[in-house]
Amino acid sequence: MKDFNVKPDTYTFPSVINACAALGDFEIGNVVQNHVLEIGFGFDLYIGNALVDMYSRFGDLVKARNVFEEMTQRDIVSWNSLISGYSANGYWEEALEIYYELRIAGLKPDNFTLSSVLPACGGLLAVKEGEVIHGLVEKLGMNIVL
Repeated sequence: MKDFNVKPDTYTFPSVINACAALGDFEIGNVVQNHVLEIGFGFDLYIGNALVDMYSRFGDLVKARNVFEEMTQRDIVSWNSLISGYSANGYWEEALEIYYELRIAGLKPDNFTLSSVLPACGGLLAVKEGEVIHGLVEKLGMNIVL
C-alpha cells in the first residue's frame, strides 16, 4: 500500500494488527500502533480491540491495559480481550478485577468472558467467585467449554 501511495483506513488496521499478533511480530506491531496514532485513528473501537488483543497475545499486559484504558469507547470484545489476556498469561487477580469492572459497568458477560474468567478463579483457588460465575453460566443458559 505504501509503495502505491494508498492510505490505510480504519478497516485496514485491524487486519494488519491481527496479522502481527498471529506472526508474533512485536516490533512491527509497535510500528503499526505508532502509525495508527500518527494518522489519528487511535480512538477507533475496532483498532483498539485489535491492539489490546495483540499486546495480550504478546504477553505485554501493561501495553494491553494502557490501550484499553485510553479507549474512549469499549464493547464486550474490548473487555474480553483484556480478561482473556490476563487469564492466559496467569494474571488471575487482574482478570478477575477486570471482570468485576465489566459487571460494574453494566455489561452482560458472554460465553467468551466467562470461559476466560473461570480459569482465573481456579488459578486463585477462588471457590466462592467460581461458584458465583458458574451460577451465572447456569442462569444465562450458557454452554461453556474450557
